[in-house]
Amino acid sequence: IAEHMSDAGYRGPFGIDYGITTDGEILALENNARVNGSLIAFGIYDRVNESNPGNDSFRNEFFRFREPIEFSKFLTSARDYLHDGTDKDSSLFPYDITTMGEDGSFRAVFMGKDKNSRDDLYRKFTSEFGEY
Repeated sequence: IAEHMSDAGYRGPFGIDYGITTDGEILALENNARVNGSLIAFGIYDRVNESNPGNDSFRNEFFRFREPIEFSKFLTSARDYLHDGTDKDSSLFPYDITTMGEDGSFRAVFMGKDKNSRDDLYRKFTSEFGEY
């Protein structure tokens, strides 16, 4: 798909949604020729792993608050957990937040200097904010 897009003159980011049949065949379902939420999350993942090659510091999770929450309130209440570009031992990066205000759900990248700090952050965050 990428070669075909390049041959056609496309230059830029894209993401492919795909499905796998019961026979194991991979089917391209949708081509999102744009910057999408996972591109940003994986960019952060790449940056973290550049400073700590080979560590298992990245965890991508679906999360749901106990109740719906507006993003601005989330930013205030979860400030200590959020990735802010500094060299924290662990932090999270929320994305895919469109339903946060409706049902409290979003996706987030939990990351740490190593697997233990990443998992500690996940446990603390879920303990404070809940997940269903």
